Amino acid sequence: MEQKIQKILRDLYKIDGTLRQHDGELHEIVARLIASRPDAVLDQRFHDALRQTIAQALRARSSPAVASTRQTNYFLTYMKKALYALIPASVGALAVLLAVVYGGKMKILSPTAPGAASPVFEQHQSIIARGNEAFGKLVASNSVSQAEQSGTSVGKAVGLGGGGSAPMAVSADSGKRSSMVAPVPGFAPEWTAYHYVYQGDPLMLADDTVEVLRRTKGAGNGAAVAAVLQGMNFGVADLKSFTSLQVQSFSLREDKEYGYTVDVNIPEGTVGIGQNYERWPYPKCSDEACYQNSRLKESDMLSDTAAIQIADTFVREHNLAQSDYGTPEIVDDWRVLYAQTTVKTDFYFPEAVNVLYPLTVNGKPVYDDSGRKVGMNITVDVRFKRVSGAYNIATQTYESSSYAAEKNADAILKILGQGGQYAGYDAQAPKIVDVTVGAPQTAYLKMWQYNEKGSNELLVPALVFPIAKSPEPYFWRKAVVIPLASELLQQTNSGGPIRTLEKSVPSVVVPPSQ
Repeated sequence: MEQKIQKILRDLYKIDGTLRQHDGELHEIVARLIASRPDAVLDQRFHDALRQTIAQALRARSSPAVASTRQTNYFLTYMKKALYALIPASVGALAVLLAVVYGGKMKILSPTAPGAASPVFEQHQSIIARGNEAFGKLVASNSVSQAEQSGTSVGKAVGLGGGGSAPMAVSADSGKRSSMVAPVPGFAPEWTAYHYVYQGDPLMLADDTVEVLRRTKGAGNGAAVAAVLQGMNFGVADLKSFTSLQVQSFSLREDKEYGYTVDVNIPEGTVGIGQNYERWPYPKCSDEACYQNSRLKESDMLSDTAAIQIADTFVREHNLAQSDYGTPEIVDDWRVLYAQTTVKTDFYFPEAVNVLYPLTVNGKPVYDDSGRKVGMNITVDVRFKRVSGAYNIATQTYESSSYAAEKNADAILKILGQGGQYAGYDAQAPKIVDVTVGAPQTAYLKMWQYNEKGSNELLVPALVFPIAKSPEPYFWRKAVVIPLASELLQQTNSGGPIRTLEKSVPSVVVPPSQ
């Protein structure tokens, strides 16, 4: 087989000598192509389309002049020989081979579209302008809050020092938010409301409109992927008998130690990478002694620098898009919690730490409504010191539309006082704690728009007020995010009247009986 591989490589290098720099990669792919020989059918339609695609790609590679007819004919003659020599090679394998030869970027060849060779997903951030209020109402018409539409409400974090608003589950028909959460065994619930006090210069709100962004759905080329699969013979069904096929999603799995699973959702334009758990050698305990012995120790934990290096290596090795993301950050708070723990032997060290590559759109960061940055998340397994997952990998193509902006600074500060739109502030709480926030920065708030057709992912211009002084050693909230689209500020879920303060004053404690 080695002679066949070398002959194919020599012919490729005669066509384009620059391909020699990919010798190792090409050798491996050609070897797999020859060895696999799955039962697949390469019909004349695919063959004709492949010829045209190759010719087009060859002309694109030739710079500054177009490839000569002689060179093109030679290449087509070679590919014809190679194609029939390798029959019955799979269409998918041929597509992978051509992906390496042409441009170093993954291209999917569609036999139904002669000459087509396009990326499955858009590779660069782009924004297309639409008309005013092109996305319709930004909030649902039934006046249900965004948090409740997603199936969760917002209450207090109980047990780990509180710290403002944390997600808690509620029934879909609950109708209103509760400021109490179920007690956690071993912890005494504390009914505390957090009031956010702004200390900074007056807010300047001059814009009449804001540009809301909607991430484009259907950004993937599902038809092209389906066309490749249609050319394969599955034995029990003839995919060529179906028309207008679109691949919605698919999963791939690495069958090796420390292998991964890759889930691709083409309409959503997302990729998720997780563990193939069967091939990760985690301890298999059947008794308490084994379980205790396998617990991680403080000495096992990774430094922030080490975790980020592991994540960076993974991102580079798998060519994950980085151009739209900023410098990676550690988002775990285990060190703070460990420092607060009285009995250190009772502390359970996390099996993984999270590295965030913060998303930047139009030069601005993106936050969720909890005040945390949004971006590509890389999970680093502490036990094995390698990446165990990568999530929130998505295309960054958007549409933009103008919506009326909020120009009333008092309205912004009023909502800020309760901790945001859906923070569940309750002025009747037995204990009210003031939290100081500083001067805001402009950013985007990531939110979802729900309607009868489903949901849309929106980025709304917003002000992000950082927590200037934490009221507790562990305060999970880092910032308060207020959207600047006036429509969104008309719907809040405050849980009670707002106690507006011009400056920080001592907290008022109201007896429970009142």
